[in-house]
Amino acid sequence: MEQAMHHILTPNEQYVCGLLIADPLYCSDEGHDPQEYMQPIAEFLKRDVITDTDKVRLADQLIRQFLGDIKPAVIAEDERDRALLAEAFEELDTSYRMGMSLGSVDDLVATHRAMRSAA
Repeated sequence: MEQAMHHILTPNEQYVCGLLIADPLYCSDEGHDPQEYMQPIAEFLKRDVITDTDKVRLADQLIRQFLGDIKPAVIAEDERDRALLAEAFEELDTSYRMGMSLGSVDDLVATHRAMRSAA
């Protein structure tokens, strides 16, 4: 299904979109960090008619960009979780060897996460 794109951009926004389409690094000339998502959005916004396929394609590009941008944070959280889990297993193993019970691994991990959040 096609939808008419009633221009939501001001003339200067349309102009800058045109510059971004022609040169994806245009914003760096203006002292801003260009982002990979800028050119596809500029192309999208400059169209007069937008199809559902166009919308899906843009959403896919934005989601991939977003996931790429947060990947370092996700990796850091994965590493923290692995460290917490290893620490919890170590404490659980020590408690079993000493004849004590500290509860489940899930309880220990939750306790360590709470301590990390409080710090």
